[in-house]
Amino acid sequence: MKLQDSIYKGAEVGLNQMSQSALEEFLEKSRLHKFEKQELLQVSNKLSYYEDKIFWHEVRDVEEAFWNFHNYIIKNKIFLNPDLQDQFTKIDDVMWSAIVERKVGHEANDHEMWHKAYKKIKEEINPIRDIIEKLVQTRLHYHDVE
Repeated sequence: MKLQDSIYKGAEVGLNQMSQSALEEFLEKSRLHKFEKQELLQVSNKLSYYEDKIFWHEVRDVEEAFWNFHNYIIKNKIFLNPDLQDQFTKIDDVMWSAIVERKVGHEANDHEMWHKAYKKIKEEINPIRDIIEKLVQTRLHYHDVE
């Protein structure tokens, strides 16, 4: 568990009930920007404000990881056979779709959409990952070693 995760869990317990000093200490360790921390101190529902703002920080992290993956595929696809290219492209498409769905679900406050995005990743990517593993093992001739 990352430090940020444990900080967030503490916020869930009582961000709205924290004393001013506890809240300030929490915010010192928070990923929020300075202006967001100042705004949080002014709003009545601090937990709701925090959840919304931290969501967008996490989305930026996810999108950065996605774009690193996406660019890696583009840069290295010359080394992949067509079957592997196809499977990696499928994963790329599913991930981007899930990211967009999650963002739209957040904006619409639609928890069903959030769940659908998670489910999409779990149910669609895992089988593709298994296909990729078999394709790579075949390409590396692992079956000849046995």
